This record gives sequence, structure tokens and C-alpha cells, in this order.
Amino acid sequence: VVHCPPSPAPTLIPPPVSPPPHAEVACVPSAITIDVSHACASGGPAHNNLGGQGPDTGDELIRYANVGHANGRSVDLVVRATSTYTDPRARIRNGCKTGGAYGVIHVPVGTHVDLEFSFKDSEDGSPVTLPGFEMTFLDLDQYHATLSVESLRVHGYKSYSLVDPTDVVTLHPPNGEGADAFKATVWGFGDDNPTNPMALTPEQQRKSVAF
Repeated sequence: VVHCPPSPAPTLIPPPVSPPPHAEVACVPSAITIDVSHACASGGPAHNNLGGQGPDTGDELIRYANVGHANGRSVDLVVRATSTYTDPRARIRNGCKTGGAYGVIHVPVGTHVDLEFSFKDSEDGSPVTLPGFEMTFLDLDQYHATLSVESLRVHGYKSYSLVDPTDVVTLHPPNGEGADAFKATVWGFGDDNPTNPMALTPEQQRKSVAF
């Protein structure tokens, strides 16, 4: 979350020395803190069934409950797949990172999925519009010999931030139409995965992008 001076909140990733295009610092009055670790404190999200892949049944979404408060009311983060999502490992991989520090969505090699992130009132499920927030995607890397290269596109953000140097390449669309893509450039393995988003190593910071 980016707050206005004089009391700025710490960001998950330090600002780059040389900001990339569109990476101006945003100042959002009354921005609220979003903390997925609150939702994962019990070991998993309140509901976990993205694309109907389980492990829960019913609504095909992931609901991270009580990630923050707006106007005195609790707010949930809801994730839905807006394209086909099929993953036999979703029931054991989706939800929360072991230890409950952040959310995880597993995407099989050679596939992609479109996701919609929204905020809902925890009690009545009505949509909630926040004045501003920050979201960081972690651990963008490659599988051995580039057999799999992770990348993402994000729509609707005001700015993004990468460390300098970074291991994430930014690909701008032709003629400026569409969303920028953020693509991994280095190999990774399970032992280098982050465990605490608020205490990233320099290597983990280089594989991250914040919006």
C-alpha cells in the first residue's frame, strides 16, 4: 500500500534506482493495508475452489477473508478465473503458502489463466472500492533449460515497480495497445522460493514485480 506523506508505509519491494516507464510513485490518500496473512492464519483461505478445481465445492473462486478494513468494515479478497482453468494439482497447491505468509495460485506448465481480483464486504458480499492498494507478484522464474517460463500481464494498475537490477523483463505491447507483460529471465527451484514477503532476499526481490 502506498500512503501519502508524512507517514509513508513500507513497500514490499524497494523502489528502483532508475524507475522504468510508468513507475512513478503513487500517493493515495486514505489507502488501506491489505494483508493476506490474516486470511491464511488458519492454514487456508475461507473458500478454495478456483475454476471448480477444489479442494472445496460450490462457488468457483478463492476467498481470502478479512484481508483489511474499509469504512469500519472487514474486506475479503476474491479471486475468480475468467478463462478456462484446469489443474489436477490445484486442490493441493492453491490457497496459501505453507506458513500462511501469502496467497498461491498454481498454473500448470504450458497453460495460462485469466484471473479477476476483487474486494468484497466480508458480511454481505457487496463490492468494495478501495482508494488504493499495492499487490506484489513473487518468484517469477524459469524451469530448467527454459522448458517453462513464467510471465504475467496485469490490467488496471497505475504504476509498477522493479528493483534495479531486476531478473524480470518488461515487454511493452506494439503501438502501446494492451497490457505490458512481465517475464522471468532466470532459472529457479523450490529452495529459493520466498517464505516471508516482508523479508525478501536480494535474489527474491529481483524476481518480483509490484503494482
